[in-house]
Amino acid sequence: MTTPTELPKYRERVAIEESIAVGWAVTKKRFLPILLYTGLALFLTFLPSALAALAHDFLERNILFVLLLSLVTVVFVSVSTLGIIKMNIMFKRGQEFTFDDFLSVGNCLLNYAGAVILSAIVVMTGFCFFIIPGIIFLVRLSVTDYFLVDRKMGPLQAMSASWTATRGCVGMLILFAATMHLLMTLGTLAFLIGVIPAYMVMMVARAQVYDRLVDTCPELALPEVAIEAVPDVVPDVVPDSEPLEVTPATTATVESGIPTEVAATSLEATTPAKPATEPPTEPTVPSESTI
Repeated sequence: MTTPTELPKYRERVAIEESIAVGWAVTKKRFLPILLYTGLALFLTFLPSALAALAHDFLERNILFVLLLSLVTVVFVSVSTLGIIKMNIMFKRGQEFTFDDFLSVGNCLLNYAGAVILSAIVVMTGFCFFIIPGIIFLVRLSVTDYFLVDRKMGPLQAMSASWTATRGCVGMLILFAATMHLLMTLGTLAFLIGVIPAYMVMMVARAQVYDRLVDTCPELALPEVAIEAVPDVVPDVVPDSEPLEVTPATTATVESGIPTEVAATSLEATTPAKPATEPPTEPTVPSESTI
């Protein structure tokens, strides 16, 4: 039995071949919905940049609109990133995903902004110490955004959960990231046509790695909800009543829709009671003295 201090082997927790296989299978099954929402996310991501390019001369003279457009860009990119994460988690788990689910990640924007800022501070601090600590911090915090979306955690809680989930798997996660980078490179070489399918497979594979990390980490297990068993309601067994003598009166009563027991009771109540018979008295014979 796995104790809270024990974890399965890192190769079992981050199975690269299994993750790619799951990503490919889910992408084939849900190709059109994943393609639609991925295209929507990419459209929202590049829309502010396209508007900035079209209104370049106008934005140079209005710094206020530049700040506003920058804020819109941050919001659109954040919603697209979190929406794609939630979509791949739900599709990987066999759940349905709707446009309302895509927009619901807007509730996580503040937590996501806080997590991005804090993670950047931690990672940049690590890079100041000979780069290697920064790489380790970056890998250990790589699933923070997944906990924000999936568990609705705050920034510090999500960072702590990511740190716990990735314990002992830094090397395999780096190898997984290198494999995903190679997959994207191959997609790019296929005349740019394979970039989007490769990206779709990669994101589902990341969702599989996240689920695998959480499932194999006892500290992150969700508490079990105790469900009280509802006892079966057994109807009271009514004992069979004694058979009634069928008479014309009872037959008529039963045919009229009145229950047999009520009919029998009413018959007994309406039937006049017979008077008790007294023994016959003997006639008195006069005695001789009377004569």
